[in-house]
Amino acid sequence: MNTYTDLAKEIKEGIPGEIDGVLYHENEDSGVTLTRIEVINKNGEEVTGKPCGKYITVEIQKSPAFAPATSKKAQEMLARELTGMIGEFNTALVIGLGNRRITPDSLGSRVVDRLLVTRHIFKEAPQAVVNGMGNVAAIAPGVLGITGVETLEILHGVCNAVSPDVIIAIDALASSSAQRIGHTVQLSDTGIQPGGGVGNKRREISEKTVGRRVVSLGVPTVVYARTIARECLTALAQKNGEELSPQRAEDVLNESLDGDLKRLIVTPGDIDSIIDSVSSLVAEALNSALHRGMAADEIESFL
Repeated sequence: MNTYTDLAKEIKEGIPGEIDGVLYHENEDSGVTLTRIEVINKNGEEVTGKPCGKYITVEIQKSPAFAPATSKKAQEMLARELTGMIGEFNTALVIGLGNRRITPDSLGSRVVDRLLVTRHIFKEAPQAVVNGMGNVAAIAPGVLGITGVETLEILHGVCNAVSPDVIIAIDALASSSAQRIGHTVQLSDTGIQPGGGVGNKRREISEKTVGRRVVSLGVPTVVYARTIARECLTALAQKNGEELSPQRAEDVLNESLDGDLKRLIVTPGDIDSIIDSVSSLVAEALNSALHRGMAADEIESFL
């Protein structure tokens, strides 16, 4: 059954018991849950639908999601995991995917706006480089419908000019739970497909397609309407003392919904506030992971 999610954690939650080829570990600290999933063989790939690699989820519990103490813990945890996944580099390229004009798809460009980019300093004013500063470039190329150019094609050109050791790709994702919108960050070393979160997948960005290490970072900003409808059907059946299996609920939806409703994607009414908060959290974590010897106030002074 299609779970309509980009989150490896949600896929694992939908499969009971242990899975041959999938390693899973979870722990919670100060209201923030860290989940590590690693797909290690072909069976794991077939069962989860995810390629072999690491998937790390940092999840802020729903309430209070953006309380200062909780957000600070999540930012520190995310920075630590990003540092480990990015590894050592001479030059890093951050690419903010998505459409700036559509709020739930604007995460990538919003994060790029808040990054400390420094490649021009290293090239044009090396005397201004401070101890601990990383060599970082960033782009937010927009989407095919606006540029007429595939993101992967743009990236190939930029890579030829910049020669990054690692690419960090940021995009919106889809979740199978409205409760996770804006409260979960997924990291992966397997790459990403631009537009996945809004049902418009383009050519993948991965080490296989760009020849560089790729770290993807995604936040769920949308959920499929049919997912919410399925949850409501299941809850109603339970209230009436009936059993409705997930597959039966899916069959009912397939029989009841026409083509347009089957593809309907929804986002919360306060998505502007959510994107603003989570893009700030992600940017702060990323700045910390890319400029490892700089204090937060130093980074802020450059920004």
